[in-house]
Amino acid sequence: MHTLEREAKASREAADALNRQLRRDIADTLHDDLAADLTHLLILTRQLREAVPEHESEAAAVEANARKSLGHLRGLIDNLATSPHSQAEEPAIPELIDTSRKALAQRSLSLDTDLDDVERLLPRYGPQAVRLLAALIRECTVNALKYSDDGDLLSLVVEPTEEHLAITFTAPWRDREVPTELHGGHGLSTLASRFEKAGGGLVASRVGDSWTVLATIPIAPAPDRPGTTHSTELPELTERTGASHV
Repeated sequence: MHTLEREAKASREAADALNRQLRRDIADTLHDDLAADLTHLLILTRQLREAVPEHESEAAAVEANARKSLGHLRGLIDNLATSPHSQAEEPAIPELIDTSRKALAQRSLSLDTDLDDVERLLPRYGPQAVRLLAALIRECTVNALKYSDDGDLLSLVVEPTEEHLAITFTAPWRDREVPTELHGGHGLSTLASRFEKAGGGLVASRVGDSWTVLATIPIAPAPDRPGTTHSTELPELTERTGASHV
């Protein structure tokens, strides 16, 4: 009995850790994208006020609203990220896999993956690679806890190539409705934006009897060509039916 209690406690703690890191992922996205856009808007409105004095009042109103929105956004970011994010806080991939497996154990779910060799090669794909792979693992783990049936087998395959890091996550398709409060609706779409910003991509859909997530992270540009970008195309997932696992 004590062993079962310890395992249940470990699973709950692992799930809580994943949720905390997901909140930080959201905070990072808000900071890097929306906050940056609002800051750019403030700069443009200042320039507009100087360049077109006759519209100074309209530009001032836009600037005031942008400042107000930025203030609210920063408060939200602070609430989501309980502590400043740093690379040191990002867990190693094997540690994250262990945490995910403990969280999945509360639903008797299993994760089949072997990333020992992959972690050694991740630096080839730039500083974003670890964070993006970690964010994908967390998102897919949380989705599996919401949508999968007890006892389902999940698979995560990461294949390094000369052009990109190819990531494939699969789970049995379950046409399951979840409570509204658990169905965020934006997890994978937000994550896809992060992958695209890094020069890669992410698509997710039902394929046959599986729910499949495909993602790529391009290899980092050579030091002597800092402006080089590597576009990576994902195979199209054409079958899209049932509830979206996001």
